[in-house]
Amino acid sequence: MAAPETPTVKPDNFPATYPPLIPTEPQLLADDSYEQFVSAPKIVAVDTELARRIPTVTKKTLLDNGTGTGAMIIHAHEQGKLVHPFKVVGVDPDTKALDKAKAKLAFLGDAVELIEGKSEDLPVPSESVDVIIHANSSHLAKPIQKAFSESFRVLKPGGEYHMIMAYEKKRSYAEGMEGRAWGLWISLVREYLMERKGYKKEQFQSPVDLRQHTEEEMVQMLKDEGFVELETEFVDVDMGPEEFVGIGNYHDFAEGALPGIPVEDAREALVKTVPALFRRLNRDHEKDPAKPAVVKSTRRWFFVKAKTRCSGNIK
Repeated sequence: MAAPETPTVKPDNFPATYPPLIPTEPQLLADDSYEQFVSAPKIVAVDTELARRIPTVTKKTLLDNGTGTGAMIIHAHEQGKLVHPFKVVGVDPDTKALDKAKAKLAFLGDAVELIEGKSEDLPVPSESVDVIIHANSSHLAKPIQKAFSESFRVLKPGGEYHMIMAYEKKRSYAEGMEGRAWGLWISLVREYLMERKGYKKEQFQSPVDLRQHTEEEMVQMLKDEGFVELETEFVDVDMGPEEFVGIGNYHDFAEGALPGIPVEDAREALVKTVPALFRRLNRDHEKDPAKPAVVKSTRRWFFVKAKTRCSGNIK
């Protein structure tokens, strides 16, 4: 059952003042674009909230599905959820990300095993893990139900599956001007590319819409796979300028936002237009200071908790 209200994760990183606290020329990162994304304050807040919700892993195995560079494993450790003896398995298709994760997680020693693989075909034995974290990557599975099926397969009886995503089909974006910020951003990016890079209007394709399934559809898929005791919740996360810069720097987001455009041009345009975006969002405030300043855009993260039956994973 969905929660009747949507609690908001709001770390106090950006005070409600105008103009937004952002450099006039935000920096385009050459190498660690994913790192800036996962390090943005509000992304850290929502990931930490997921880590806080998982059970303590001691004499048990945690699977981080879509581990990237290891951010969720670090959050779980910082929240006191990894208590020796324990084992963590991180799975990701990106070997470069896994190399970075290996370096970042070296302090955990042999307790961590990193494996190349996809969520739709986990390279993990059946009924071998106790807890799964699936953070901010389930929307990339093709199809998502296969990822749910694989998660069910590898969980032990009585295991827990914890997922978060920002691409639930109906409720991901806020109402009003805040929600329109994302479409306005793409318009500004296209203007930037035409003016600065010589692109033509006909070269732009529609952004890839990753909002493929509603809450109700995903809940039904999980039930179909055999999961029980499902709990869902939407958590509002206020995305400030720093989060927009982090997302714009991220290669995968740039490719989806501007399909067919070379990713480095797309990243540059996304990052460089963040100040213009927040100036545009605040036109009414500039004309009439009595009107509220827009210093963020709310995204809704979808949290899911599900379990497998204690008597065995039989669908």
